[in-house]
Amino acid sequence: MRKRVFLFATAAAIAASFTHTKAMTIQAETPSSVALTGRVTSAEEGPMEGVIVSAKKAGSTITISVVSDAEGRYRFPSAKLDPGPYSLRIRAVGYDLEGPRDVEVTKATTTTADIKLITARDLASQLSNSEWLASFPGTEQQKASIRACTHCHTLERVARSRYDVDKLTSVIQRMSTYPQLSFPMMIQKLVAARIGGGEDPLEQRLAGWRRQAQYLSTINLSEAPHWSYSFKTLPRPKGRATKVVYTEYDLPQKTRQPHDVIVDSQGVAWYASFGEMILGKLDPKTGRVTDYQVPLLKPNL
Repeated sequence: MRKRVFLFATAAAIAASFTHTKAMTIQAETPSSVALTGRVTSAEEGPMEGVIVSAKKAGSTITISVVSDAEGRYRFPSAKLDPGPYSLRIRAVGYDLEGPRDVEVTKATTTTADIKLITARDLASQLSNSEWLASFPGTEQQKASIRACTHCHTLERVARSRYDVDKLTSVIQRMSTYPQLSFPMMIQKLVAARIGGGEDPLEQRLAGWRRQAQYLSTINLSEAPHWSYSFKTLPRPKGRATKVVYTEYDLPQKTRQPHDVIVDSQGVAWYASFGEMILGKLDPKTGRVTDYQVPLLKPNL
């Protein structure tokens, strides 16, 4: 299931000194420009650079994320976190968060929460579409034939399927009747055959669907309970790439697919949503979202 969010990033260079604490501890430090800090470590790597650490305040729709440096240290600027309870999560392919998952940020002091990571229980669930494509065996032509799948769903959905060639062929044929950016939570159907030169003959299309199904059957779980290929993951950020602060905004409806975002002179973000007659407005300061219904001018199309 895809989460509807906006994401903004700002560079953050913060210099401060911190006392060393044991993993899994939470304690207050002296007043600082940093609201929350700690070290990210694992048994496999020790201090870990490039781990995305995210904090979300209870009841909020805004998530703030920072990245750990070469010493495994992460820092949340005070300007980004108001006092209150926060839940923590991490993003580091191959690892899961062991704890702590909840911290209390206080005013005028720095809260310290060291984080220990453990080997991921389900690496496949962490892979991005790019990592799935890199992991899949096959020629570039075969991989190119399934890149468009990501317009509507993840490649993990394909890789975890257990359909054989015949069932995959029928699924692909059915999906050919959906427009791009139709997705499982909001399925849409083409109201007419695709235009622009006309369609290929049915026999030719069936042959193409079957070739695609034959390839998909080699990368899914139709013939074995485990994948026959190893997973290839992308490297974590390093150096200057870790000096960043990300801000994510949850959108009220899971069906939202924002695009063409424009920020006006007041700093308010406006966006359209694929497949929906919606104009959305987001206030980055509060996270408040307002939807405006766009009039349907041609209801029969």
